[in-house]
Amino acid sequence: MPKAILQFNLPEERHEFEVASNGQNYRSALHDLDNYLRSKLKYEELPDQVREALQSTRDELHVILLDNGVEI
Repeated sequence: MPKAILQFNLPEERHEFEVASNGQNYRSALHDLDNYLRSKLKYEELPDQVREALQSTRDELHVILLDNGVEI
């Protein structure tokens, strides 16, 4: 079975280590944000301008995620 090992020179690369270690947390937070926007759009009565702003924000979130190779 293939394995991958990430190595960091601590304490110099502490920030990089934290980012790599918390990747699933970042992904989960983005997923929660997407679901929050989806719920607002699907279930709440919103003024047209608010609905358009939320949809535009959600669309842009999806573009940013796709551009960065992140699947949620």
